[in-house]
Amino acid sequence: MKGMSPRGTSDRSDAFRALAERHGRGDRLLRSLVTARTDTVTGPEAGIDLPALCHDDRLRPAGSCRTCLVRADGRIAAECVTPAAPGTQVEAATEELRALRRDAVEVIVSALPPRAVTGTARSELALLCGSLGIGPDSARHAAKRGVDDSHPYVHLDRDLCIACGRCVRMCADVQGTFALTLVGRGAGTVVAPGTGGRWSESDCAACGGCVDTCPTGAITQVGPGSGLTSGVCPPDARTSTTCGYCGVGCTLDVVTAAGEVAAVLPAREGPVNQGHACVKGRFAHGFLTSAERLTEPLVRRDGRLAAATWDEALAFAAQGMRAAVAAGGPDAVAAISSARFEAHPVVGARLLQHALRGARLIVADPRAVGLALHADVHLRPRPGTNVTLFHGLAHILLAEGLADEAFLRQRAAGLTELTELLEDYPPDRVSDITGVPAADLVAAARLYGRARRPAVFYGLGVTEHLHGTDGVRTLASLAILRGAVGTDRGCGVNPLRGQNNVQGASDMGALPDVLPGYGGVTDPDTDQVTRALEACPLVICNELFLSETARHADVVLPAASWLEKDGTFVNFDRRFQRVRPALPPPGQARSDFAAVHGLAAALGTDLGCPTPAAALAECAQLSPHFAGISHERLDRDGAIPWPCPSPDLPGEATLYRERFATPDGRAHLSAAPYLPPGEQPDDTYPLILVTGRRWAHYNSGSMTRRSGNLALEGTDVLDIHPTTRRTSACATATRPRWRAGTARRGSSHVPVSRCRPARSSAPSTFRRAASTASPPTTRTPPRPAPSTRSRRYG
Repeated sequence: MKGMSPRGTSDRSDAFRALAERHGRGDRLLRSLVTARTDTVTGPEAGIDLPALCHDDRLRPAGSCRTCLVRADGRIAAECVTPAAPGTQVEAATEELRALRRDAVEVIVSALPPRAVTGTARSELALLCGSLGIGPDSARHAAKRGVDDSHPYVHLDRDLCIACGRCVRMCADVQGTFALTLVGRGAGTVVAPGTGGRWSESDCAACGGCVDTCPTGAITQVGPGSGLTSGVCPPDARTSTTCGYCGVGCTLDVVTAAGEVAAVLPAREGPVNQGHACVKGRFAHGFLTSAERLTEPLVRRDGRLAAATWDEALAFAAQGMRAAVAAGGPDAVAAISSARFEAHPVVGARLLQHALRGARLIVADPRAVGLALHADVHLRPRPGTNVTLFHGLAHILLAEGLADEAFLRQRAAGLTELTELLEDYPPDRVSDITGVPAADLVAAARLYGRARRPAVFYGLGVTEHLHGTDGVRTLASLAILRGAVGTDRGCGVNPLRGQNNVQGASDMGALPDVLPGYGGVTDPDTDQVTRALEACPLVICNELFLSETARHADVVLPAASWLEKDGTFVNFDRRFQRVRPALPPPGQARSDFAAVHGLAAALGTDLGCPTPAAALAECAQLSPHFAGISHERLDRDGAIPWPCPSPDLPGEATLYRERFATPDGRAHLSAAPYLPPGEQPDDTYPLILVTGRRWAHYNSGSMTRRSGNLALEGTDVLDIHPTTRRTSACATATRPRWRAGTARRGSSHVPVSRCRPARSSAPSTFRRAASTASPPTTRTPPRPAPSTRSRRYG
């Protein structure tokens, strides 16, 4: 997967750990004394904003540019990397020091072409030179080192590179990709992709971190946003909103020009992303101006969808809904909201940052991708054996005394039943079932059991199984055994929600069995869903594009995108965050809120909440969990987690501190036995298919495939291990470029790559191949389809 390169050499890891240990002792640097008013620095020296071309608050200090010179206890020093002891006397505002700093900047500028500091240049360096009176005459470099314009989003102008290393450190320290390096010597040093080739051929994850940190404009984004970064864009030119892709909830600043999005910048004050973003949130907004955007309602007439006015579409929909209720009662009308899966790159990057700084990392994934490349222990279970894997880990926790006995005694229930069940899951038996070596099981259990504050993160790879519900419960039991839920001794169990507001939709009562505040369903057989849509007398769809679902609709309402709507999103860790429109929706497209209001009015109903702010206020009245949250407070204070029962309270960052949401208030351990997957490979379909996410795309790709992301990942790939390819019936001496991947429910022709023997892997959009077996509790479609085969094609 792009964006997750191997951790690198042991020297690099040791260096990160050494830095972490040094900062953990509380050592201070002079920057904290010079840029803040303290007892040590007073008068004209306090609060001085020193130039620092190699510094970024998101990165560790480097001290490579020497533009932040001060005098510490009589010695000239770079304030960003010089340790400060109590009582250090610092001078920063003398004319001598100002001249030294100006000279340092002028030396840097002298190696650049004049266009680096002209009045039209948009960069930290250009702004700094303007404040110091350094003009284009000081820039005397004329050599042509060339550009790299091979990437759809990133442009490299080597002549503007000052070798500050910020881009390299951003790529390594924040994103964890290690795709960039500095090459050359002396004045010829310049940034380059680590592969030595073109940027588009590198391991670049297109997160935009290098673009946002570059102080000179050497690395910029392509298009009208060239030169715009979170550090130089004026605040009044931005619209702060929350990303509409995955459930992480990144705060983004949107810059518009001439009615279109010029740039989407990561907000440095974002509580979740902290100045970082991924390729989708940062760049994949080209769909906004796609010629395929729906800009007017459509109504099916004589078997064809035809343009209509909003009044006509709503009247048609209302008439059909009334007829359905008259014929079958209220249960004849159902609302379905899609909430499928995709990547969470920013969370992955944050986890990787901790791993690079010494945190221990356990990854359970059948595929050797992403974070697994950096794991201390990588568990690769057979698909469908998650329950056994988690029971095996729990067995070891109890057998080796790694459980929190006090927590279990005071706040848990079901330990006796679980202990009896776990007697049947020793490491050797678990290894036989899962394929994970017993030694790896023991190593993982000991890491988790001895961690100071363990945390568990999981996605739909855990839930979308025949026994997905039991998998989540057994995973939660691991955290309960460690006392890592509802306490400060752990960070609990964190489900990475699929879409941007699936958490908020659930909180507000979109689940069929609860009211707002918590006072579950998809059908696993997509072919059956298609047949049901075709048979339904009235289907109303609210969409950006004429999707596969919308093609079955009788009424299609054009929707506003996340960059065009007002309201709130709730991310995976329960934070309410504001969503603000950066530009109006195209044509006659309307927000979901406006569409629902319009349909209610056509049915003769007044919902009583004319604005999204009023709707949230009503929720605050109905549920004590949200009583302290409002648009006004979110605009003033920023993100707030629920429960927040009062405007005077900050919201609960940790749930279940006093009692769990069970009748007896205790955490209930799950003692669910292992059951085999619902579909097994056989002679006809001998391979196990594991579906997974692709880094550049979101869900079916309706938005990302209408953006530059299509150039980054334009083809779906079927991963097949070389051994499987050689032993299959279609093996030849020549490596096949294409294969037909076939399951009991369909087939597809895709390019081949590789994965583990006897398994194949494909994007999660291969839904029709999935098994129809599903857990009875949730009815969610399973990710693996064990019965598949492949043959050469082309």
